[in-house]
Amino acid sequence: MSEPRDAASSGEPAQADEAVEPVTPGQWGTFRTRADQRRLAQVQAAKREREAARARPDVSLSLDAGPAPVRPQQAGHEVDSLATGDDRETFTILVVCTGNVCRSPYFERVLAADLAGLPVRVEGAGTGALLIDRMSSGSQDLLRERGLDGARYRPRQVTPALVREADLVLAASREHRRVLVEEAPTAASRVFALLDFADVCAEAPLPRTQGVDGLRELVANSQAGSVERHSARSDAEAEILDPFRQGPEIFARMAAQADPALATVAEMTRRVFADDCRAVN
Repeated sequence: MSEPRDAASSGEPAQADEAVEPVTPGQWGTFRTRADQRRLAQVQAAKREREAARARPDVSLSLDAGPAPVRPQQAGHEVDSLATGDDRETFTILVVCTGNVCRSPYFERVLAADLAGLPVRVEGAGTGALLIDRMSSGSQDLLRERGLDGARYRPRQVTPALVREADLVLAASREHRRVLVEEAPTAASRVFALLDFADVCAEAPLPRTQGVDGLRELVANSQAGSVERHSARSDAEAEILDPFRQGPEIFARMAAQADPALATVAEMTRRVFADDCRAVN
């Protein structure tokens, strides 16, 4: 259940230029290359598909066998806010993929386990979340191998409010980031592809402040759009493999990509809080 990709990144033959809808001044900037036009058309097409899908009735979906359409969640599966009343004392991380059944549930449970005991809340959502009541069996198996629980998981549709209220949004790919930024432009500086933010954590100095405020400073100083523009990674190299409806070997490849990045993010987070603890003591 991958997002649409450029022909260059997918290895498929080049297609004719897609029709591009008029661009709202200031929203997308000026698109000068065909690749830019294709990316814009893909984002617009994905948005139209999500809007059309919301108007269709729910269907019963299977993760593990046979073709099944992807449906964005309806109101019963949608949570519009991360707010809990202690937002200033808690750093919130929202992890996002497409269906919220394979990649983002794995990111969520691994990162939450690595940051257990810290005032950090990790939650997941999908740009086209499935109407089911569990994550994929492949992700459950990966978590079980790590001694983590993959049960009791309910995918949900990402909303602009969820993106705006998160202190940090980590997406499975830059294409996911573009979709999220389109829907919540005021949060653009806090939305990163996971691999891009891991690069930030590997290279950035510790922030001047500690704890939750220190993490917010780190994110604010990183400027997601600038990170993406100056990254040595291509868009394809910045994407975590989508294992949807694939076998264990593809899920293992996904984990092999994601695990070092998740560990780097967790390590930086712990260092910021370790400095906070030393300051208190």
